Amino acid sequence: MAALSSAQGLGPGEPAPPLRVAEFVKGKAVTDLSKGVFVIEFWATWCSPCIQSMPHISSLAKKYEGKVTVIGVSVWEQGDDIAGLVKKFVEGQGDRMSYNVALDEGMTMAETWMKAADQRGIPATFILNDGVVQWIGHPMSMDEPLEQIVRGTFDLATAQTAFAAERARTAKFDAFMAVVKRGAELYRSGDREAGRSQIESADSGGDTELNIQRKSTLLELYIDAEPLRFRRTVNELFELGREGRTNLAFFCLNAVQAPGANKAMIGQIVARIASDTGEIDPLGLYIAGLALMECENPEGAVKALERCVKMIKEQNVSRELLAEVTESLKVARERAAASS
Repeated sequence: MAALSSAQGLGPGEPAPPLRVAEFVKGKAVTDLSKGVFVIEFWATWCSPCIQSMPHISSLAKKYEGKVTVIGVSVWEQGDDIAGLVKKFVEGQGDRMSYNVALDEGMTMAETWMKAADQRGIPATFILNDGVVQWIGHPMSMDEPLEQIVRGTFDLATAQTAFAAERARTAKFDAFMAVVKRGAELYRSGDREAGRSQIESADSGGDTELNIQRKSTLLELYIDAEPLRFRRTVNELFELGREGRTNLAFFCLNAVQAPGANKAMIGQIVARIASDTGEIDPLGLYIAGLALMECENPEGAVKALERCVKMIKEQNVSRELLAEVTESLKVARERAAASS
């Protein structure tokens, strides 16, 4: 626990905690982070975004071979034989994962690195230079800071300011959601008015993301309890633009998979999202397409996913997302053909 205590508040400009892993399952074992540039990337075998990021990380490892040491650390795994699970996974990835790979020693790295830096999701990347953290973020966004760190032109002060601002946003989010959660508990306990009032009173400060979280929580409460309020909240979320519509699509995809889901009602909502010509992004269209398949509307799913593929190509979005959507489109077409 001493290492965790010393790493509290971990961020750019702070000394990196020790690298305490159970073992290296690929590449060269590393113990000393005090000299040189290191990329420490946290991932898990069950994490789809992590897997999508692996070829990109491998390309950077190759690009900076001899200048940067890349280490992938598996965290938050579950099972009786985690070492066997990770080793089998890494072997199966082959050249998609061409960098050093280790697995956490229990929860040591998850606590002293991830938790200490308030990183709650993976993949997450830490870039170090001579034992000091320089940058923390998503591996798909590390190209520019890594290049600058290698060249010696990286602005650490700017990185510190940006990270502090992100931490402040996270603290604001936590405080807001604590109020919303208490309201949801009140609502579910039977005191609907008090619960609704508590949720509505949570201070978002006009933040769109927080307002979306508020309305998403209300949707979960209303869907089986108050149909009129549910429809009204759907419309309000829809009017919050692309972020609102993408979150609405995710809500529908989750809701339609629940036992006894009203697929007809949910299908109408996602069909509206998929056909709207206003603000929508590829991810929202993709999720809407998946939800339409779950709603037993493969023809609608085909239209949504075809539009999504076109948008991805026009916007030059990630190839990994394009591959996922293309595969889903293939499935949708097969289901549409079978139902015709």
